[in-house]
Amino acid sequence: WLCNHVEIQRKAIVSKITGGTFTAWTSDVGSAWGATPDVVVCDEFSHWTSQDWWGVTYSSYGKQGSMIIVGSNACKTGSWQIDLRESFKQDPAWYCSIPEGPAPWVSAQTLASQKAAIDYLEYQRVWLNKDSSTGNTFIGREYIERCIDPALTRQDIGSDHIPVYTVTVDY
Repeated sequence: WLCNHVEIQRKAIVSKITGGTFTAWTSDVGSAWGATPDVVVCDEFSHWTSQDWWGVTYSSYGKQGSMIIVGSNACKTGSWQIDLRESFKQDPAWYCSIPEGPAPWVSAQTLASQKAAIDYLEYQRVWLNKDSSTGNTFIGREYIERCIDPALTRQDIGSDHIPVYTVTVDY
């Protein structure tokens, strides 16, 4: 029944009634410049590998005052996506909704299975929507940074009978 109302093309769906067009873009930066869409939908933003692609996408949205919708789960700490998201949270032109915790339709059984099978920090990011570093990390970067006190200075006592301790953290 859908084919009575739309024409399905290679990279587009066109309404036979209104002429409205849905176009799916490939992430080819070179061929995307110059687009002037009415609505831009950016999905799985935290997984985008190219900041150049974001530049093309965002600049096309701005050309005619169209709408942009960015969907994402939590980001990897230190990523360009998290920096961008934080700047948009401060911009009154943007509406940001960042729910905490797992999606309500995800079962406790699924969460338990995922928690047992993938890296814990990745589990927190993908399933609990918490920004985090990734990898098999015993201590998260945010905890290590809390241990740094720039006010501390080296104390040379000069006594031979005071033991010297060295502590290192490899993360």
